[in-house]
Amino acid sequence: MARSGGGRTGGPQVIPVRIQEYLSGVDYPATKDQLIAHAQEHGAPEEVIDFMKRLPSRNYKSPTEVSQEAGKLT
Repeated sequence: MARSGGGRTGGPQVIPVRIQEYLSGVDYPATKDQLIAHAQEHGAPEEVIDFMKRLPSRNYKSPTEVSQEAGKLT
């Protein structure tokens, strides 16, 4: 009981990195819905898709923009 960190060590931070695994080959710019569809087509697990659904609805110009927005959600 020395620490009360919420028990979520490493969980959410891993997902922004994992998102990029499933976005290889995306033609940017791409909408959030296009990114999610691409990730689903490339076998992204449900936890990654659910996380991506929390991204802001907008056009993303690069993988870096996706990572930046994903990082804000952790």
